[in-house]
Amino acid sequence: MTSSPLRPFGLVGVIAVAGAMLLGSPALAASALPSQAPADETVSLEYVSLGDSYAAGLGQTPLTGQPAEFCGQSSANFPHQVAANLGLDLTADVSCSNARAANIDETAQSDGGTPPTTVPVQTDALSADTDVVTISVGGIDAGFTALAQACLAQRADGPVWGPNPVQPSFTDPNCKSFLVVNGVDTVSAQIVQNVAGDIGEAYVAVRAAAPNAKVIVVGYPAIFPDAANTPAAGCFAPVLNGLDAPFANGLPYTNVDVEYLHQVEVTLNQVLAARAAAAGFTFVDNLTPTLSHSACSEDPYMNRVTIGFPGSLHPNAAGVAFLTAQVSSAIEAAFPAPVPTLEPAPAAVTPKLAETGFNGGTAFLIAGGLIVLAAILFITRAVLTKRRKAGS
Repeated sequence: MTSSPLRPFGLVGVIAVAGAMLLGSPALAASALPSQAPADETVSLEYVSLGDSYAAGLGQTPLTGQPAEFCGQSSANFPHQVAANLGLDLTADVSCSNARAANIDETAQSDGGTPPTTVPVQTDALSADTDVVTISVGGIDAGFTALAQACLAQRADGPVWGPNPVQPSFTDPNCKSFLVVNGVDTVSAQIVQNVAGDIGEAYVAVRAAAPNAKVIVVGYPAIFPDAANTPAAGCFAPVLNGLDAPFANGLPYTNVDVEYLHQVEVTLNQVLAARAAAAGFTFVDNLTPTLSHSACSEDPYMNRVTIGFPGSLHPNAAGVAFLTAQVSSAIEAAFPAPVPTLEPAPAAVTPKLAETGFNGGTAFLIAGGLIVLAAILFITRAVLTKRRKAGS
């Protein structure tokens, strides 16, 4: 038997080729890729730092000399580190030690020299172009510097060294004994009744000077521990041996005053949080997460007391790193990156019979033509085979 010169594909082979053509069709096989990840939302945002010694980084080095030499501002402070971490444009860091709320918006700060060196009100550094503001102020208004000095004690059970603002002496067993009058804490009452108003006015001025900025209020970390984080033996560590032999790294506060001063810190931070909420600002609570890292702990974020050291009872390097992380997180949350949107892949197309024929595009028409061609070839081959058999 002579084989036919025609060797067409079988029907299965034709269908396989048609299927390959369909699957290879770019219009049907391609799917959308996710959009490219957006750039960091904080890069090049204009950032201004306002505040007191906790923002200035008092006790850290090197010093910037800004906005004046007496400010004790360090380039290792948390504003500089936050700017570096997030790619912010630190257009101004006007934080200055001993700044009060009034120095934010009303009164130029002076070093008291002759002639005095003065720092303009801190809101002068703000503008409508400012994107981010951090502010740490209120500790001086609350009298913490005066308290830290007045409450220095000779022993864990007292007396305090003084000066006692009510009755100067060395006989008071602790600060609480003369600062709590008839059951009322005069310091906390002053914070609630007066300091809160001054802070609120400063916040209003910040918003007016930087109407488009995200404002982050930086709460104070724990200097003194709460009861749960106070050792059974207390926190007392002497800073003087007699009157002429200063020790470094002491914590010369009575057991009673450690508890009392912590409660003053709680009150101040509560006021800051409330005023921040009223102004529409973000408050960063640094007190709660540092209770186990107070100046009393074995892993402190605060410097202890060293005679002649300006950074006593201020954040140490670990404390500054903690504040940097806290503030960085708050700023990132204020400027969230948009979530990439994935384009849905096209739904699989199934050919449908319509009144006018096939739907589904050119690829299906080609496949249908190939199937018809295969059928014709199959029938032709069968006819030729039958004729050959009849003639033989």
